[in-house]
Amino acid sequence: MKQIIHPPSFLTQYQHWWTKEWPLPVDDIEFAALVLRIGAYSAQFLPSPTHTLDRIRGQSLSDIRDTCSHLGGELARACLSLNWKGSLVRVQHILFAAFRSSCGHLARQLDRVPFLPDNLVLETLPRLRLAPFIGDLAASADAPEDFTERLMQVRLGRFWRSFGSRRNLPYDPTHGEQRYERFCAEYIPTLPPAYALNPDRRWDGQLPKLPMQRQLLYIAIFDSVCWNFRPLLLLKPGQVTSLPPY
Repeated sequence: MKQIIHPPSFLTQYQHWWTKEWPLPVDDIEFAALVLRIGAYSAQFLPSPTHTLDRIRGQSLSDIRDTCSHLGGELARACLSLNWKGSLVRVQHILFAAFRSSCGHLARQLDRVPFLPDNLVLETLPRLRLAPFIGDLAASADAPEDFTERLMQVRLGRFWRSFGSRRNLPYDPTHGEQRYERFCAEYIPTLPPAYALNPDRRWDGQLPKLPMQRQLLYIAIFDSVCWNFRPLLLLKPGQVTSLPPY
């Protein structure tokens, strides 16, 4: 989400948008579609450990998601009929609609329940082969499988959830550093050769989706590391000055 919109600029535009009078030009209606589609996308990540209720101000989350998605789509179609060229805002809200469609049934955020419950994820997951063997894949114990990336995503989520919730605790940079060191020592070495940080690419030609799956896992790994250090970026200046010099 942060890669599509610039939060400070978006907030400034959002506050200015509320001060405008009707009738609104197409660009402002397009911005309303963006706001609605951001709402529909964001509501997918609720309930969460910090918001356990399935309602917001008396409205159910499912109604909020459906209403935002429906109204955003209607406004987007109206804007398209009025101005087929569009703008950057159109690109942004189309991307959010695509994200919601593609991620609607996935649980990739660390705060959410994974698509496989923890009690079904064992220390050594069963090696399933749901497709015919391709070339010499069957002959190699290191050969990736169709669901290898998904299983590593599950293990990634389990690793970070093992530290428990830290939202109501004061931020301690040493704890974040310790978590990161454990991550490098305990999770990174478990990556299969095809998904290692310096990957073995010999299967890329036989499995066309493997490069994309590798990038998806890398994105999830990078996002989880950013999440670990995110509180540091949210500290106030007075809190930063109280941190150790290093």
